[in-house]
Amino acid sequence: MPPALLAVPVLAHLALPWVLRRVAERGGRVAWLVRGRVDAAYGWTTVALGVLAVLAAAAAGTGHPALLRPPHWLWPVLAVVAGAGCPLLAAGLAGRPRRFARRSGAVPRVVLCAAGEEALWRLAAFGGLSQAGLPEPVAGAVAVLGFAVLHVPRAGRRAVPYLVVLGTLLTALAALGGLLAAVLCHSGHNLVLSATARRRSGRAPAGLPPSRTWS
Repeated sequence: MPPALLAVPVLAHLALPWVLRRVAERGGRVAWLVRGRVDAAYGWTTVALGVLAVLAAAAAGTGHPALLRPPHWLWPVLAVVAGAGCPLLAAGLAGRPRRFARRSGAVPRVVLCAAGEEALWRLAAFGGLSQAGLPEPVAGAVAVLGFAVLHVPRAGRRAVPYLVVLGTLLTALAALGGLLAAVLCHSGHNLVLSATARRRSGRAPAGLPPSRTWS
């Protein structure tokens, strides 16, 4: 399978939140079906696209051997701590600390969605671009930029700097500690977001409910 086919699930995933937002804004029967189920629609579609990305990467071969190597035990520990601490630290620095006030009833979906995103943006995007011959810093930067743009419809433009930092952290973990480390970091990050709430809530993007996670 040519490495270029790795771009198919990645580009489909990049378009997904923008399509969901457009559908919700247009109204009609389809919008009624989507509205209120955006998190579930995004999450499970991401899981499906992540599976496709893994299958495509297995057929084409990954361009970054470190992504699939078993990590040293220290990397998963660091990854979980970094992922869980990132949103708490960022919220504290912004003067809007988060408090544990929720019980997430969608833990499996949150974890699987994080794994799907890592398969798409670290394994397929970063690994595929590296395999195509781009220098690793350039491949990583493209993957981080796409990861940030992906979340704009759900998190808003103000979250882009944070998403760039998070994407850079995830890409570095994937390159240094393997894909599993990035998945654990992303999962810890999303689980903390889903179990906490800001003391002051901002306005959600038009047509979408407030995002419980930044996926």
